[in-house]
Amino acid sequence: MKERDNIKKEALRYTQNRELSWLRFDQRVLEEAQDQSVPLLERMKFVSIFTSNLDEFFMIRVGSLYDMAAVDNKQTDSRSGMTPREQLDAIYDAVAPLYKERDKTYAEIKKHLAQYGTGDAGEKICKKIFQRTDFSAAFSADRRCEPSVSTSIE
Repeated sequence: MKERDNIKKEALRYTQNRELSWLRFDQRVLEEAQDQSVPLLERMKFVSIFTSNLDEFFMIRVGSLYDMAAVDNKQTDSRSGMTPREQLDAIYDAVAPLYKERDKTYAEIKKHLAQYGTGDAGEKICKKIFQRTDFSAAFSADRRCEPSVSTSIE
């Protein structure tokens, strides 16, 4: 029995918690938004991706952990050996500084965009750039967009 516990403890040193791994990935996305060599609007897109990822993370992953903690907080994650409550605590500890960094990064990008006369966070220019008003030109040469079944009624 003792040997089995030692093997399990050794294996846990080489594996990682899936939720904390997701947060490390999101941190790398945020680092792209902070990279001065990336164009400003691309940096803004990375801030948006970071925020969207965390929204989904909290709705799905944290929500599931919250439910698991309410039902059976003794069950441990096979990869990290953490209970749902321990995972939630680790997530909350890891997320707080990420949100602060996101806010700081967003403010910096907003300041740089203002230098180009884009107003409040470049919202007008972002909307103009990221919204298409005429999709027909984008698909006119793409044969895959033609219907495979006739839609005409004879």
